[in-house]
This record gives sequence, C-alpha cells and structure tokens, in this order.
Amino acid sequence: MIALEALNTLPAADFAAALGAIFEHSPWVAQRAAAARPFDSRLQLLDAMRAAVDAALPEEQWALIRAHPQLGARGRIPAPLTEASAREQRRAGLEACTAEQWVHLDRLNAAYVAKFAMPFILAVRGHDPNSIIEQVERRLGNDPPTERRTALREIGLIAGYRLAATVAAPAGAEIVAMLERLERDGAPTERLEPDAAATPRLEPDAAATQRLERDAAGTQRLLEWMRAAELHVVADGRGGLVGRRYGDRPHAGTVVLGVHYASHAHALRYDGRIGILTGIALVQQLQEKGVRLPFDLCLIAPPAEADAEAGAAGSAVDSDALCGCVTLGEAAAGAADAEAARCQAALSAAGLSRETRVIVRQDRAGIFYRIAATPDPAMRTTAGTDAETPDSAMRTTAAADARASDPATRATAGATAGADATASDPATRATAGADATAPDRARRATAGADAKAPDPATRATAGADAKAPDRARRTNGGADARAPDLALRATGRARFSPDAALLDSAVRVLEQFLLQNQKHG
Repeated sequence: MIALEALNTLPAADFAAALGAIFEHSPWVAQRAAAARPFDSRLQLLDAMRAAVDAALPEEQWALIRAHPQLGARGRIPAPLTEASAREQRRAGLEACTAEQWVHLDRLNAAYVAKFAMPFILAVRGHDPNSIIEQVERRLGNDPPTERRTALREIGLIAGYRLAATVAAPAGAEIVAMLERLERDGAPTERLEPDAAATPRLEPDAAATQRLERDAAGTQRLLEWMRAAELHVVADGRGGLVGRRYGDRPHAGTVVLGVHYASHAHALRYDGRIGILTGIALVQQLQEKGVRLPFDLCLIAPPAEADAEAGAAGSAVDSDALCGCVTLGEAAAGAADAEAARCQAALSAAGLSRETRVIVRQDRAGIFYRIAATPDPAMRTTAGTDAETPDSAMRTTAAADARASDPATRATAGATAGADATASDPATRATAGADATAPDRARRATAGADAKAPDPATRATAGADAKAPDRARRTNGGADARAPDLALRATGRARFSPDAALLDSAVRVLEQFLLQNQKHG
C-alpha cells in the first residue's frame, strides 16, 4: 500500500501511475484528480476521482464503461482482465459457477450487450453467482440512459473498494470525512444489497428487505464503507447492518464492536455513529497493517432510529477505559432498561451466541461520553455570529447537564451551587500572563490570543478559524477529563465537528486492546 501523505507529494505522473488501475484501463482519471491535491483523507481522494469521471466527456465515459470485462464470460472477454478484476470475480465465486450458471450468465450477458451496447458492470463485493444473475435479469428491464448511469455508479463503487486496498490513510481523518459525508449527503445516491451468501439466514422475508430500503440516510454509505474495509456485511432483519471480519481460528469466538457494556449502568449500550465509524476505521487499519486476530470481529450498525437515539458517542482514548470483556450471557443478567433491551435484540438478530464477547467501557468524564444531537439551548451570539451556533463544550454522560449554559460562566468566585469551579476552559488560560482562574473567554479573544482557544463565538472574528474545536475540559466527581472536545457546530441544524487526533487515539487504543486480549481467543 502507499500512504496518502506520500501520494500528496508525488510528481503528477507518478501519482497517476500509482493509481492508474483504480479505474479499469483508464489512468486519465488519476491524472485529472492529481490537480486537486493535497487530500486530507482517502474519501476526499475518491471524491476527486469520481468527480473527474462525472466531468468527463460522454465518449470518455463510454470508453471507461467498455473497458470493463463481462462478468464470468468464459472465453469471450472483450477487454483484457486486469489483476483487480480477476481477483474481484474470484471473490464473488464466478470461477466456481456450475455449468448451468455459466450457460445462463452467458445468455444474459449476450442479451445485455445487445440491448445496451456495453458490458454488464456490477461491484461484485458481497455477491455470489446467483445474486449476480438476479442483478443482470433485473437491470435488463432498465432503459439505456438509466443503465448507463447505473454502470457509472457501479464503477465508482469498484473504485472505492480498490482505493481502500491501495492507499493507507490516517484513521482519524477518515472518520471525520465519513461524518462530514453523512451530514452533507442527507440521502444516499446508490442502493446496495447486503452480502448475498449470508442474507437468507438473516433476511427471512421480503418485508425485512423493504425495511432496509426505507432506512434513514446513511445506511447505504455505511454499507459501502464496511465492505471497503473487507467486512462481510448482512442485514440483521431489523433495519441494521452486521459486518464480520473472520479470525484465524474458527472456534476462537467473536468480539463485538459498535455495542459496549457500560460499567456505570451495568447494561449494554450502542456506541453511536462515531463508535460505528471508529469500528470501520479500526478494521481498515488492521487490513492496511496486515494484522490478523484469532477471533472474529463483529461490527453492529443499528437501525437509523436507534443510532439517532444514541447520538454521537465518543470513543475511549485511555487504555484503562476499556475494562475487559463480558459475554452476552453475562450482559443479559445486567440492567434491563429499554436501550439494553434494544441492543440485546440487535445482537440476537445478528445470530450471535451468548458466548460472544462485548467490550466493557468505564464511562467516566472525558473517557467515554456522548454529545447531544441538538444544539445547546444556551446559545451565545456576537455581532455577525450565527445565532444558532451551539456551545462546543463537551457533554459527559455521567452526571453532565446537557442543558446547562457555558460552564466557563459558572467558574467565577461565588459560582452558583453545584457548579464546578474548575470547569473553565484551560485553553483560554494559555495566553501570556492570563489569570489561570479567569473564566471569561470572550475577554481574551483580542488580537494575539490563540485563535484555536477561545469560545466558538469569538472565533467568528477576522482571522479566527471557525472550525477549530473547543479544547474545554470538564471534571466530574474528580475524574480527569483529558479528551479534547468533539464539538457541535450548528448551521441551521446540529452538525458534528470532531477532532481527528482524538479519533486517531481512539482507534489506536482499541487496536491495542484487541491485540493485548488475543489470549482470550
């Protein structure tokens, strides 16, 4: 693999050569994307390459489509089969087709080419011969313009999977990019199906498939990213997704990601959207490093409504926040509140046994926390500042009042009862000669103050970076809140502005935890 940082510094010709195979026999895509450097994330690079295809001339798009081989067409492949295409077709089981399947697929390919004058193109990851045949049969009913657009979308998906296997990128930046994409897109642009081979076990009726199709915006993106990380993805029959990475030892058991056992509540809890994306990034990092584990990893992405209720959960950044594992059987004996019941039902729907292990998290301030999915009611405005910009202060699950006004205003001498006098933002005390106990951040937002430190409202002044996260620390019952804030910004609606370095730490800690606990497999 090649590092994204290295790609950003290569001469344009070398950049195009390194990525020339991402789009089949079409190095011009990488050549045009090179002009958009530098890229902060692999997802941003993929966007640039897809944009180059979208902006290409119609004849260039046709040439790209026709550069692809027919799926499983023995002895009559119209274009040379690249190593990537051969690997993808083997993975889908096309080389193991029965004689009857080969004959049927050849006939369908011929009918497709006769109607559309191009090869049938499908991102085959997650498919098997039967589901591929079903896809050809269904798409034969499309009109030519629709099918041309569908082919280009499938080519974009194929490119995403190839890029994930070619370019290594920092986990934190990828999580930030995925969060921003989910916020920006609002709704998916393409529909994917769960992995064909495993779907019948978890999708027993058509109604479950329809529920998946009606899922809220983001499910399709999650499915794409989970597959790009080499997870085998199925629908759980409840509107959620289950991704599995198989371990090296068949009977070593399974460790769950996306759900944890909360030590303070003695109950199962969803990790929330950031937790799901952290799991995807972790698995991608394991793939990039070639790290194998003895046990399976199972990532749970709950239905959209459960994800919305969980909000955006923070991730552990200290190793002592991960306190080992409990089995699902042991977790079931804990608190039986509504969220725990939903988690238990999702894990059962995924077909996980009572011996499946769930990570225990110590939910103390600054180590594991959640951010409300709505702006802080205590909004502050200055001239020219968006009146809906929320306080970017971190909220903690343990005894934190999500509706409280800016904690800095409670840190003055004589603060109201119950306010923590140590809760003022330490970043604002970093200016030369600043009084370490002075809570008012606005007073220190003058010229020369660190533009990253003050209140988001004060960052709206000329030259201040409006996206710099608040580095506020909160203390709760003496616990040291060492994690940077995953800030919320609002531009008409709540949006997340997470810290990539914090998310990088979260992925590293989780990886180290799994490696240290291999013996439990």
